[in-house]
Amino acid sequence: MMNSNYIVLVVIVLIGLMALVTNPNQDDFESYAATEIVKEINAGQDVQYEGMQEKFVKEILGVFVSIDRKDYKVCSVFTVDDISGKRRKYLGLFTFFIPI
Repeated sequence: MMNSNYIVLVVIVLIGLMALVTNPNQDDFESYAATEIVKEINAGQDVQYEGMQEKFVKEILGVFVSIDRKDYKVCSVFTVDDISGKRRKYLGLFTFFIPI
């Protein structure tokens, strides 16, 4: 019979490895941000060429938005400063982005 402490340790190691492998990078965050912006612009309307809109928005993000990534190996923190000076932070974990 396995020791319960051993099982807990294995689960923690597996979760850590999964987080390490799925840690989002700068390109992942830019794609997420472009998708969210396009969703907000379209506001639930059925719009053709949404993928093209996302590519366009992703390209212009670099002009109007400064994105800084801090990599902590199992997660990343993205700091976004837009042209108006508004600052937002997002935690990137398991390919998800959580506003913090």
